[in-house]
Amino acid sequence: MQSLRVELPPKLIPVFQGPADVRGAYGGRGSAKTRSFAKMAAVFGLRHALAGNRGIILCARQFMNSLEDSSLEEVKRAIEDDPVLAEAYDVGERYVRTKCGIVSFSFAGLDRSIASIKSKGRLLLCWVDEAEPVTADAWDTLGPTLREEGTGWNAELWITWNPKNEEAAVESRFRHSTDPLVKVVELNWRDNPRFPAVLERKRQADYALLGKARADHIWEGKYLSAGGTVFQRHWFKFYEAAPTKLSVYMASDWAGAPDPDDPNADPDSTEHGVWGLSPTGELYALAWWSGKKDPAEWIDAWIELVAARRPLAAFEEKGVILRSLDSSITKRMRETQTFTRRVALASAGSKADRALGFAARAAAGTVYFPAGQPWAMRVVNQLCAFTGEEGKTDDAVDVCSLVGRGLDFMMNARPDPKPKNVPKPGTLDYFDYLDRQKAGDSARARNYYK
Repeated sequence: MQSLRVELPPKLIPVFQGPADVRGAYGGRGSAKTRSFAKMAAVFGLRHALAGNRGIILCARQFMNSLEDSSLEEVKRAIEDDPVLAEAYDVGERYVRTKCGIVSFSFAGLDRSIASIKSKGRLLLCWVDEAEPVTADAWDTLGPTLREEGTGWNAELWITWNPKNEEAAVESRFRHSTDPLVKVVELNWRDNPRFPAVLERKRQADYALLGKARADHIWEGKYLSAGGTVFQRHWFKFYEAAPTKLSVYMASDWAGAPDPDDPNADPDSTEHGVWGLSPTGELYALAWWSGKKDPAEWIDAWIELVAARRPLAAFEEKGVILRSLDSSITKRMRETQTFTRRVALASAGSKADRALGFAARAAAGTVYFPAGQPWAMRVVNQLCAFTGEEGKTDDAVDVCSLVGRGLDFMMNARPDPKPKNVPKPGTLDYFDYLDRQKAGDSARARNYYK
């Protein structure tokens, strides 16, 4: 086997040297935390396989509804980018394991699977990414699960997170630990020797558009204060009449059916938003539907909006809900002969991160809501109350986030063509104009038939 050379940000090298029970890094975006830990997880897995240590490397997050919400893609990319690791691992669409079969990767959400993790066999390593919202109870359960050890090694816990709340369990347990076997460092964009130019432009734009407090949270890993909301009320503008020239799009945050075991529980709300993009790039909220209804009702509501507004595309979130209802939506489109292009966007990062594209548009003063519409005020109020914390009502924010993330698929409306300056018929200028038109047509024809 070839020798394996691993490049890490210099501040991370001491974290991975010597024995440890916990290794981790915290800080803002662009620091290469996730990519570095994904790479090292694959390295540790290969090391255990070569030593004959059979077991599982668990990659966990607090919230993981499907593999699309997991660290699977990061691990696969880290392996595929290194020829030694690529030779050693069998990487499938939904699995990663060493070719010898001794070590395999597993992926789990702690909010739903913490009990089952206790019964997983022989955990060699658990890496918890996006660890900020992990609860104290989850840490209490996870810790004793990492009990395997052998000659020169023991099961380890790895953690990476973007700080948000100073009172989070991950902060008190690991960031401020004095245990020499807890090796955790702060890592930010300036600590990444390969920090790309495109992210530097994004960083500077965030400071210009979002303000220092919010940008410091994103890029420097500063705590987000209680008043540190993502959106500011003065960013939003209101219109009396929308422009006539708009490219129309839709976005929907689907919700599942009410819980049959607890019909009195408050379900999530399904939200459909219709938006228009002007010739100069302003976003206009045109129509909205929301309801805590059965899927059949909100699918029909979606169909009615598509039929009435004829959007060029309709954005939706990838995940379990979409997979379970996709065939029902498609069937209803065929039954009603109502069609549009559906674009499913993958979740990436936290809810606050996913909302940044729309926040940047709003901060630039290019987002408009209809004046006097109750639904518009409800959406704006929800946006202004949004902090990215789990458990808060943010279904309308999710629709706006989809619009921000879907901008790469959207086109500005075409402006009205400029009127041609045609001279008055019968004048010498008019006949000169006709001669120039004929000459231009002849030249284009000659070029076409060459």
